[in-house]
Parts: sequence; structure tokens; C-alpha cells
Amino acid sequence: MVNYGIRADLKRAVKAYQASNGKDVDLVDRWDRFFRQTKDGMAATGQRFVTRVIRDMRTRWTNELEARIGRNTRAQKTRDRLDELQGHFGDIFMDDLHLEQLD
Repeated sequence: MVNYGIRADLKRAVKAYQASNGKDVDLVDRWDRFFRQTKDGMAATGQRFVTRVIRDMRTRWTNELEARIGRNTRAQKTRDRLDELQGHFGDIFMDDLHLEQLD
């Protein structure tokens, strides 16, 4: 995974910096926090997008004239499918990182 390569490179940079300057920097921890926040933000954006689209589609298949006149069966099937999709909302996630300690 690219993330592990970045972490390893940052760890090498930290060791070189410590050897050169005698100072500690925690680039790996900062990267991990940045990556986790970015990952969580991406998942939240996906959840907001899906929520909005389901809401908009449900509105269309409930309120528009075409959905009500002569198409009630199809409109109801569509709303049922939207309910089913919404039931899978919790499936939208990005797996938590299980990062090992780098030596």
C-alpha cells in the first residue's frame, strides 16, 4: 500500500534528520493523523453524496407528475429500491488503518 511506503520514507527522513541535527520530529505520527482525517473526510463526503442523491430521487419519484400518473407501480418499486439502498448506508466506509510501529 502506498501509505506504508510513505510512512517508511518519512521514518528514514526522521532518522536522517535526528542524526544530522540531534532533534526529534514525529513526521510519521503527523502523517498518520493527516491520512486518517483525509480518509474519514472522504467517507463522510461519500455518505453525504449518497444521502442527497437518495433524497432527491425519492422526491422525484414521489412528487413529479410522471411518477404519480400511470406509473405508480414503477414509482413504488423505485422508492422501495431507494429504501433498500438507504439500508446499506452503513456499508459506505473506509477501513480503519491498522498501522504497525516502524523501527
